[in-house]
Amino acid sequence: MSKVKIQGHASGTGVLTVTAPNTSTDRTITLPDSTGTILDNTSTLDATKLSGNLPAISGASLTGLPNGSQLDHSGSKKIEATSTGVDVIGVAVTDGITSSGNITFDNGNSSVSIKSDGANGSYIQFGSNEYLRFLYDNGASESIRLIDGGGITFNGDTAAANALDDYEEGTWTPTFAGATISAANTTGHYTKIGRQVFYSYYSGSMSISSSGGTAKVNSLPFTASTATEAYGLFNYKHGTAIQNTEGGYIQNGTTDSYFTENGSTASVSWVNGTKHLMVAGTYFIN
Repeated sequence: MSKVKIQGHASGTGVLTVTAPNTSTDRTITLPDSTGTILDNTSTLDATKLSGNLPAISGASLTGLPNGSQLDHSGSKKIEATSTGVDVIGVAVTDGITSSGNITFDNGNSSVSIKSDGANGSYIQFGSNEYLRFLYDNGASESIRLIDGGGITFNGDTAAANALDDYEEGTWTPTFAGATISAANTTGHYTKIGRQVFYSYYSGSMSISSSGGTAKVNSLPFTASTATEAYGLFNYKHGTAIQNTEGGYIQNGTTDSYFTENGSTASVSWVNGTKHLMVAGTYFIN
């Protein structure tokens, strides 16, 4: 029969107390057939020494996880240690409360979802085909999607042709045709939303001489669409530089705008002298 020896430390002064549990059932402590030290609450557990199934661990730290160490559930791998980090597959991270917020790593849909609190909560979902989308009604409805290749779609639409892929604001410098013109202000402004351009320009005081031919304001900020029916339009107000016109059109495939005579398709000319010009228009690009 093996012997049990309790030995005090040669330099220690503490007292070892073994207290029986408050139970009527006999208890047995079986020590392993090897030399070692019993863990206390400050010891580190070396995961390389573990095998089999672990019980629940609270406040513990696993160290030395070798590549290929796995956390499984129902025979399916969920977390695996690798040489570059940790692979997480098909895991939902929650606070354990029904209908609470969570983070889900979904291997089946190749996505990551972040859900807000509540049974009808909102989602942010990252997909494997390079999309990011925002959902509501507990994921039943999509409000916004950032699609592969760039652009934003709305309300469940996934078509690239319908994506809003650009927003831009800036300035442009007009040039003039049909006269010799010097303007006090040479800066116009524009806003581009997707394929549509909105622009405006005010000349301040401008000197016009040698008028002849068609009056045009050119060098618009973007080239108009080349489609045969894609003519933009502009208005002319609060000006004296041209008479008998309220605006005109932007020629497709160019950056040129033409003034036309009221009630006609005929062109008009600049008026010589010190004048003013104010225009604003919109057109589409390719």
